[in-house]
Amino acid sequence: MSEKDHQKQSSDENGWVTMVEKLTQDFINLQTQVLFMEDTVDKLDNIVTEQSQLIADQQRQLQLLYQKLETQTQGSQIQPFDLLSDKPPHY
Repeated sequence: MSEKDHQKQSSDENGWVTMVEKLTQDFINLQTQVLFMEDTVDKLDNIVTEQSQLIADQQRQLQLLYQKLETQTQGSQIQPFDLLSDKPPHY
């Protein structure tokens, strides 16, 4: 094999090595991004679960307050306030 052929083969091999190294680094970067996204999705899932529970708790508390208000206003002349239909004066 001539010197020129040997240099060409060496250059081709270096090109493959460089390309394999680049692809390997790209693959590692993609794996890192996927792991980060999976972690983010897990955190967001936990937050959504906590917020759903908090909303359910607040709805139960509001329902209990309405029931308490109804029982207190049944014996009095004060009309109950309906949060959904009665708007405060500043609206």
